[in-house]
Amino acid sequence: INADHPFTWLNMGNYAIDIGDLGKAEDSYRRAITIEPSLPMSYVNLADLFRQMKMDARGEEVLQDGLKAIPNSPDIRHSLGLLMIRGGKTVPAMEHLRKAAELAPENSRYAYVYGVGLFSTGKYTEALTFMEEARKRHPFDRDILFGLVSYYGEMGQLDEAREIAEELAGYY
Repeated sequence: INADHPFTWLNMGNYAIDIGDLGKAEDSYRRAITIEPSLPMSYVNLADLFRQMKMDARGEEVLQDGLKAIPNSPDIRHSLGLLMIRGGKTVPAMEHLRKAAELAPENSRYAYVYGVGLFSTGKYTEALTFMEEARKRHPFDRDILFGLVSYYGEMGQLDEAREIAEELAGYY
């Protein structure tokens, strides 16, 4: 009765994964894309299925197709950035992660991942500045706070690290 709704097919794909029918999962996600090409989660789920199957090249194709259909999707950009990081394509990956964080400032996870990427690529000052801005938007996000404690510590800025660690300890 709901076969014309993309979420039905997303759910069918998720169920198919749960029971180990990866072919059916792929078919279901592709059906969701066909019904509603502007639904980011269809592309993200299909690419994640390919990741699980160790077929990131196919996942990258799916996400690139998703960006053609929905160029300003933070979800697709974030997924593509992570996929590219796994594949060693750091420069384009960081651009996708940056764009995802910009497009969805309310998503603390996207901010955290981009901040980690900045720090991991040696952009220490930029990473700390970015993560401090993310902290203002998400003052209780543990990942951002833990990241800042760690990065300030690595940079030898122990007073800053201690201040945030004490703040974080107050949340427990």
